[in-house]
This record gives sequence, C-alpha cells and structure tokens, in this order.
Amino acid sequence: MASQSKGYNRNKKYLFPERNGHKFVYRPSRHFKKFENVLCVDPGLGGTGWAFFKTLLTKHKFKSNTQCPPDVFDVFKPYNKSENHQWIGKSYEIANYMFNVIAVLRVNWLIIEFPEVWGSSLRSQVSSQKGNLHKLSFLIGMICDAMRVQGRERVPILVTPNEWKGQLSKEAVIRRIELRFPHLKDMVQDHEADAIGIGMAAQGIL
Repeated sequence: MASQSKGYNRNKKYLFPERNGHKFVYRPSRHFKKFENVLCVDPGLGGTGWAFFKTLLTKHKFKSNTQCPPDVFDVFKPYNKSENHQWIGKSYEIANYMFNVIAVLRVNWLIIEFPEVWGSSLRSQVSSQKGNLHKLSFLIGMICDAMRVQGRERVPILVTPNEWKGQLSKEAVIRRIELRFPHLKDMVQDHEADAIGIGMAAQGIL
C-alpha cells in the first residue's frame, strides 16, 4: 500500500482546527492527533447520511499505514416522503433522529457539510434560486443545535464540498472508499458515501 504521505501539500487546508488565540485556524498538524467519537454528516432533506468514527487520526506529515474506517454509518430518510410534506417538518424529523444518534454514540466532534453556490454549475444556481440551499442551511442549524442542547461544548466544524472533495463525484468518492476500506465494498451506495468521505478527508486519505 502506498504511503499516505504521498502527495502531501503543505499548503492544503485540513478539516480539524487548532487553537490560535481565540480563533480556529486550519493548518496541517506537525504531529499525529487523535480525535475520538467523531460524527461526519452529509445533510439532506431527502436523506441525511452519517458516519461515526470511534477513533480518527490526522497524520498529514508523517508516513503511516494506519487509517481509521468508520465504525458505523447509515442514511436516514424522512418517513413522510410526499411532496406535500413541508420541508420544515422533514427538518424536524431528521434533527430528532440525529439528536438520538449524537446521544447514543456520545459524539464529541461534529463535522457537517455546508452548502455553497458554484458559479460554474447551473444546477447549483437553480437550486439556490429555488431556496433549496436556505432550507438545507436550516436543517444544518438544527443538527448543530442538537449538539448544543446535549451540552457538547465544541463548535461544529462546517466544511463545503469544495473543501473536502473538490470536484470529485459521488461515484469517485465511493471508489476511493472501497480502495481504502475493501471490507466496505458494495456496502456504500448513497448519502453515507459523502459522510465517510468527509471522515477520510479529515484524515488526509481521501
């Protein structure tokens, strides 16, 4: 297996922050850092994917073959799938579900994808004009609040698609997941793929 340090870019931004005064700054770690009970979330009103990492190591500079697969992952889709079901109702349904996930798994860190408008993407612009990104932002806020009301003091980490996967398609992310974690082959098919991909990006192995 090729070393994970291959292709290391010292200017690349990584997902986990380090304290710098009163602000969070993103920079490659000089040492191995261990994070426990990390929940990565790909939010969506049609289906929210999540992946839980009991242990997650960031190792952006030193050579190592150690990599942390997700311990459990899943996709939750609102039970009421009718078009007439208001989006705010779906948001509450998903947020309540994620509240239970956070409580049961005792999540310490939450990394969640945050939407952005891609100027070169007509689909992204149309989605923004329809208000879909505002609805998604509302859902993200509710999931983040589920962390707060349970007394989790760490601020959730918001990452845009461009920050964690660049131009990779979902199919490409799935292929990389199966390459890194062969035991997950044919098990990852939907929104959970992006959630696992976020966790891989946090480790610098996507």
